[in-house]
Amino acid sequence: MTPTYKVTPLFGVPLYQTNIGSLDKSMRDFIESQEYERMAADNGDYTVNKYILDTPELAPLKAKIMKAADNFIYTVLDVKRNMDFRMENSWVNRHYTGDFSGQHYHGNSLISGVYYIDTGVDTGAFVCHKDKGNYNLWTETVRVDFNYQDHADDAKLNFFNADAWGIFPAKNDLIMFPSMMTHSVEENQSAKVRYSLAFNLFPRGKAGGPINTLTV
Repeated sequence: MTPTYKVTPLFGVPLYQTNIGSLDKSMRDFIESQEYERMAADNGDYTVNKYILDTPELAPLKAKIMKAADNFIYTVLDVKRNMDFRMENSWVNRHYTGDFSGQHYHGNSLISGVYYIDTGVDTGAFVCHKDKGNYNLWTETVRVDFNYQDHADDAKLNFFNADAWGIFPAKNDLIMFPSMMTHSVEENQSAKVRYSLAFNLFPRGKAGGPINTLTV
């Protein structure tokens, strides 16, 4: 007889994913015509303009992104509206065949996001990496083995035993996540150029109680 049990996934790290629709041709042409520079790691290009969503040409896209951010922050996460989350910077990543993004996180930011302008099946997954300080249960004291490690497609891989979790965003998908979360993007193994637009949000306003008030 199968025992009755309940497992509660306490204190989860939120990864928000939605589809905000495609760009019109003028915005797409504007993005592709930007000046790009090679990243220092020589694994991809990004726009010289690191505030690209502040351009008039992309104002409609910024509005759609901020509408989704409003839903994520104030509806899903239930943040009080005394804090106003503003876009600090934004840029477009361009990955040719063989390009990728190594593990990193975003400093000077609280919430980060990526809008997938153009992507495909073989252009690589967006991978979230479990923070080494997030013990949830499995510490380095005893590095236990898991069944899924012997079978890459094993359904027993789950949020409790995974060290990393990959998702394959579709074209026009927008994902948002805590800026502190370490993430990477797999190598683009297709002939298709992968375009994605990244951005950072930071709160402004007054938070805290009467003896720990912080004005940002």
